[in-house]
Amino acid sequence: MPWKTVVSLNVAGGTHHAFADHGEGFCLLNDFAVAANYLLHAGLAGQVLIIDLDVHQGNGTAPVV
Repeated sequence: MPWKTVVSLNVAGGTHHAFADHGEGFCLLNDFAVAANYLLHAGLAGQVLIIDLDVHQGNGTAPVV
C-alpha cells in the first residue's frame, strides 16, 4: 500500500513537555507523542515529523517518540 502525504497542524500547543512517565510544567499528557505513537504502531503512518516552534524545546516529545 503506497503511503499518502497528510499534513496536520495544531496551533494550540503547550502540551509537549510531558514525558512517558510524568508530566512537567502544566502538561500532563503529550498529545503530539500520543498521536505519533498511535499512528506509527497502528500502521497508519510510516513516518511522523513534529516541528516544535515554541520559545523553548518540547523536552518531553523527543524521548517519547
